[in-house]
Amino acid sequence: MDFAGIHFDGDKIAKVVDQIERQKKLKRDYIYPAKRVDMDDKGNLLLEGKWFSVGDRSYLDWDDAEAAADEQALGSSQIVVSDKKASLEMNRSAYVQLLNRLDIPTRFADKVSGDKHAPEVRSMLVRELLNRDDRKFLVRTLNGKVRAVLSDRYKILDNSDLFFQSAEKFKEVNAQMWQARLWNDGGGFEMFATAQHIAGEVKTDRTFDPGDGWQSRWYGTEGDVHNPAVRVSNSETGQGGCNANLSILRRVCANFCVWTDGVSVIHAGGHISADDGLLMSDETRQKENELVWLKVRDAIATAFDEGKFRAYIDRLNDCTKDVIEEPIKVVDKLAGEYAISESRKSAILTELLGSGDRSRYGLVQAITEGADADGISDEESSMLNTIGGQLIESDQHYAALVG
Repeated sequence: MDFAGIHFDGDKIAKVVDQIERQKKLKRDYIYPAKRVDMDDKGNLLLEGKWFSVGDRSYLDWDDAEAAADEQALGSSQIVVSDKKASLEMNRSAYVQLLNRLDIPTRFADKVSGDKHAPEVRSMLVRELLNRDDRKFLVRTLNGKVRAVLSDRYKILDNSDLFFQSAEKFKEVNAQMWQARLWNDGGGFEMFATAQHIAGEVKTDRTFDPGDGWQSRWYGTEGDVHNPAVRVSNSETGQGGCNANLSILRRVCANFCVWTDGVSVIHAGGHISADDGLLMSDETRQKENELVWLKVRDAIATAFDEGKFRAYIDRLNDCTKDVIEEPIKVVDKLAGEYAISESRKSAILTELLGSGDRSRYGLVQAITEGADADGISDEESSMLNTIGGQLIESDQHYAALVG
């Protein structure tokens, strides 16, 4: 599907959109009482009730099984119906979530499950605790695999809904989608948009020069130009909330600083009203989430408010006046605080010293420039964008870093 305004990395954005649409068709949500849930010695989740098997994959819905059989050219005659417990493979995060809900230490469970003399200890412990549990769980599956085991109070805010709501608002405010990515087995989602018709400049008249007068650094005579931006993010699997954060794009190196300003919605609400089995329809869910989407759309509009943007440009210019006397010490403390790897720490320090800009602003640019480095994970890239915004916004945080 095409959206007007896709400007940067269009092929990757299109692939993410295709993946989101494909996942929407393949994901299913189930409410199950803990007493009807079990885990086998292999770490698969067992769910009571009729289920359908196609090859080595189990499905709780006939239509899903039929689609899988058609895809494998097996035909409906190859679907095996069973009243035994369905065995669904769990990814690592779902496995850890189940253990956490039962207060079982992950290290302990991993250790006993790997002991050839007692492979059943973990499953016996899980089974006993589930049998004593009066709660209900939300089991989120994708293509027959369990990707999350969550509370039945979990408010479902799906990536597909968030994407299309945001894309529509981007068009309204004349913003261009710049980047989109999925991670955490497709559960985590993040995208950026920016508005090139709104721009501001950070002054370059202070004393810093990497050796060429910085003339090769800028696009023509533009200088250090920035554009307003917004980061919209979400997790479908309980590893974060739904957020729309005001941001800023530095045009020369296409890196983002992400502010705390915006809207953050945690995936929590009342107990989901649904019978045991397949959850509410997409239409019902969408209606219940209308208020959330309105908040997200308002945050997107605010991100491209010119008055708000000018205040951020002023803030960036103020940060160019904060001189870092001990850059090595500061980068060491930064790496310790955020558990930044040695290689990433080295890259930040090299960029900071090489730029000649030993200011708070220079440090932020050295951090956020690494967000697009080769081989960097999506999670680390997102973290670097966020650190940059935090150092710009918080004088207290910066003072603690350089103190």
